[in-house]
Amino acid sequence: MSRAFTFRHTGLTAKLLAMNVLILVVFALIGVVLLFSFNHIEELLTKTVVSDVSRNLQNAGLLRELSGVFSDTSLLAGSFVKKEEYLKTKGEQLVATTDRLAAQSTDQRLAETLTEFSRMLRAILDQCARINKTVRQTEDYNRMLRLSLEKLEKTISDRKMELILKGFDPTIMEQLSNLVNGYNETVLETNLLFAKAASEQIGSDKAERERLIIARLDELVPRMQTLTASESAIAGYGPLLTAEVKHYRNALAAFFQETAKLQQHLRELEEVKTRIMDSMKQIDAQLSYSTSTMRDAIRTVMHSSRRLILMLSIAAVLLSAAFTVFFILANIRKPMMLISAGIEAISGGNLETRIRLGRSDEWSMIEEALNRMASDLKTSYQELHAKNRDLENTQTKLNEKVAELVTEVEARTLAERELARQHEHLEEMVRERTADLEAAQEELIRREKLSVLGQLTATVSHELRNPLGVIRSSAFYLARRLHGTDEKVDKHIHRIEQQVTLSDSIVGDLLEYTRGSLSDTSEGDINVWLRELLEQLTPPEEICTLHESRLPLPPVRFDRDKMRRVVANLVENALHAVTARKEKEKEEAYRPRVDIATSRTGDGVQIVVEDNGTGMDGETAAHAFEPLFTTRARGTGLGLAIVRKIVEEHDGTVSLSSQPGSGTRATVWLPGSCRRMARLT
Repeated sequence: MSRAFTFRHTGLTAKLLAMNVLILVVFALIGVVLLFSFNHIEELLTKTVVSDVSRNLQNAGLLRELSGVFSDTSLLAGSFVKKEEYLKTKGEQLVATTDRLAAQSTDQRLAETLTEFSRMLRAILDQCARINKTVRQTEDYNRMLRLSLEKLEKTISDRKMELILKGFDPTIMEQLSNLVNGYNETVLETNLLFAKAASEQIGSDKAERERLIIARLDELVPRMQTLTASESAIAGYGPLLTAEVKHYRNALAAFFQETAKLQQHLRELEEVKTRIMDSMKQIDAQLSYSTSTMRDAIRTVMHSSRRLILMLSIAAVLLSAAFTVFFILANIRKPMMLISAGIEAISGGNLETRIRLGRSDEWSMIEEALNRMASDLKTSYQELHAKNRDLENTQTKLNEKVAELVTEVEARTLAERELARQHEHLEEMVRERTADLEAAQEELIRREKLSVLGQLTATVSHELRNPLGVIRSSAFYLARRLHGTDEKVDKHIHRIEQQVTLSDSIVGDLLEYTRGSLSDTSEGDINVWLRELLEQLTPPEEICTLHESRLPLPPVRFDRDKMRRVVANLVENALHAVTARKEKEKEEAYRPRVDIATSRTGDGVQIVVEDNGTGMDGETAAHAFEPLFTTRARGTGLGLAIVRKIVEEHDGTVSLSSQPGSGTRATVWLPGSCRRMARLT
């Protein structure tokens, strides 16, 4: 009785500690079982693994070093040519490593095989040294042969020059020179074939290359003997060159013979490698059998330990679950239900409710706090009810004052709105009048500048075209008189003609830019006019395409000659851009394209010339319409300036949008006849 009372009134912390102690005891039992199992496994490992692992590590280290020796041997056999010091140093290192591995091996068969591998490796190193010796001899004979050919070539050249100076026919010497050139080509080709053979990995098939080299040298001997039939100074080279070619041939034959012996030694070395790997596999098989036996013993111990641990774990889980359910029902769920019922009663307005748990643990503190909160809420509610009555009286008086203020504010707001509306109307009228005055002033200044510039341009163009005509006539005369005499003279005369043409074009563009306003305007259909204009300009059909608007366009009144200049300048600029990009990128996938499109925009007509050429950056596009601004070496810098002047004379607008590397879009907008007449009126 007293024990049950004591446990019930124990705190939640003590109960949780008791449950944790129980769980720790269960896990301690599981740990004891694991410790026993691992001790047993350790005994098995001590008995069997130490020796096997030691042998396995030794075998793995031996295999790793042997793999390095095998790979270094293959690398040395493929790259020893003309590397005597490397061959000697690396060879001695490989032989020393092989001898050390043979001495350290505990397997008698493997030690004997490694000793045989060391002996074969020494034979291969000696054979590689002999091959290097034949390579040096071959290069020496080749050098002597080439020196003799150079001397012969110099002798023939001197003799040829002597015959020319004496006035004799040098044809024989030229034939001999061609013959010597053939000797040089044959020797050079033979040397290249030999260099390829010497640089290839040893073990590749060289029979075909050997046959080709020897055959070419055998053909060269009788060809050189023909020199004996020449003059005495040249005939003496015949026996000398024949002997040197034979020495060169014998050295090459010796090289291929020694290479064949090396290939035979390498094949024998591969057989020894195979026997070494077989011995290593047998040692691995023995170690694998020992490891398998040990694995079966460990598996038996682990199976027994796993079963015992599983049983203990299930018991621990069931015991913990039962204790947890009892703990939750008795110490959490029941007090929570009582507290929840009390809180619902208080929230329903029954402030007289008090919670009674009858506990002396942590829940008793929550019980006291909730009961104290209910008492405080009751007192606060009574005080709030009294203050609410006072607030209602104050609110009634405040509403009366607010109604009076709202009436007064509404009247003032209406007056302020009317004043603001009148002020905005006056400001709008002032802005419109100021803009009209500024536009008229700018137009007047521009016309005065154009008038002065036109007079100056007319005078300058007259004074320039006279000397330009004289220069063109003089250049034409010089071109006819001096044509074909000197390539540099023709080039400079052509450059003069190009620059005169460019100067004349600049003068013409200046006159066009300063010419007066429209002189011959008439109403017409832009689509029909553009179609006829493109037929006259004849741009490349595979590049230029006209896209006519499907909707009917309003009639436009325009000067056909001047608008022809606008479209021609824009199309010419677009063609220059796509041509420059094609020459710069040189990609087959790039297809130059210039699109000319018309559309209706508001009560006007829009003409768009778009290309996929080089494009422009923002700074270049901002200056594009300025006079004398150009990015082309042969441009005048007045094309777009003339376009802008003509379009503005038609009361239209022109704009550019461009991206570097993507293309440029030029947009021209012209007002319809009705709008233009209304504006003029």
